[in-house]
Amino acid sequence: MIFRDKASVAIPASCNGQGSKAELELQEAITYYQTYKVGQKSFSFKVYKNDDIKDALEALFEKKCAYCESEYSHIQPMEVEHYRPKGRIKKENITGYISPGYWWLAADWDNLLPSCIDCNRKRQHKTKNAQVTLGKADHFPLHPDSNDPRTEASLVNETPLLINPCNEDPSQKLIFANINDKPIAISLSKNGLSKLQVDSSIKYYGLNRPNLIEARAKTHKALLRSLMDIEEDLKLKETVVSQNIHRAAKDAILDPIENRLRGKLKYIKDNFLDTSNPYSLLSNKMFNYWVETLKSNVIQVVNK
Repeated sequence: MIFRDKASVAIPASCNGQGSKAELELQEAITYYQTYKVGQKSFSFKVYKNDDIKDALEALFEKKCAYCESEYSHIQPMEVEHYRPKGRIKKENITGYISPGYWWLAADWDNLLPSCIDCNRKRQHKTKNAQVTLGKADHFPLHPDSNDPRTEASLVNETPLLINPCNEDPSQKLIFANINDKPIAISLSKNGLSKLQVDSSIKYYGLNRPNLIEARAKTHKALLRSLMDIEEDLKLKETVVSQNIHRAAKDAILDPIENRLRGKLKYIKDNFLDTSNPYSLLSNKMFNYWVETLKSNVIQVVNK
């Protein structure tokens, strides 16, 4: 999960202000919910599925899931996810639902995110010892200090326990622990609100589901291999620098090494660090840690 600024793309016409399709649909929903009774069928919203909304979300997130950063376009259609559920909200720690949900946000641009099926829906996942049910579905937990009427007026008093990557930077809260060569998502903080938000996000988005961990592990392994390859050239460079030979001869040996290093670093940037790549948060955290451990040598190469 990485931060995405919604201001970087134009609001789709379908949900952009008065006279838009979303506004007209909302007026119908307002009339519908004026006589709504609990247990009644939810209003059938459709505008949020419009192609211009899907296109804008795909452009913003570069065809990756907003939550897990998996690429989905080659294996499944994008699901337009409602950060705040529109139809109903699952009660936490007890059975039942709050109904209706945040229906007035059904086509609100700020409430829409692109999601893969596994993050968005409640699905069974096979672990080593059991089957587990993961996925956001109708969950939207709030901090206990929040008001809980779930009304339009109460939004300002809500403290969500799920991270929205368009409202905050997940890299400031979420890290990965390498456990048996498997990158496991964990909270950077050991307590407080930030930990509650990360723990809830991991739980309900399924950020440590088995298949996702395996996919991240492949990226981790490939990037580690590339970094170790660079380290070999850095060691070779150090050996040449330490030799007592004429400067021109030394430069003749060093120049190809440094060119090779710059090429390898560009490969890492293009294929791992760029935000268009899957699991770029994991890759950037790995790379930044690696740079810190080899700071002087790496920075010299990057700056040349």
